[in-house]
Amino acid sequence: MPIYSSQLTAAGERKIAEAIANGTRLNITHMTVTDGETEMYRAEVNTLSVVEDGVLFVEMVIPENVGGFWIHGTAIY
Repeated sequence: MPIYSSQLTAAGERKIAEAIANGTRLNITHMTVTDGETEMYRAEVNTLSVVEDGVLFVEMVIPENVGGFWIHGTAIY
């Protein structure tokens, strides 16, 4: 199974900084894939774990009947 990586946006960095400053947790529940411009599929997170400091492993399942597009981006919410 391929493993991809993502880069934080400025909004993501702010949310993480706020959570650290306030001692709260981020409630990450959904993940999307995009074709670079349009959200193509959104689902609940299947697996979420901290691999090491600053590194998350986030997984969602895309059913086999969903497709017809190239994945160029991801986002977690």
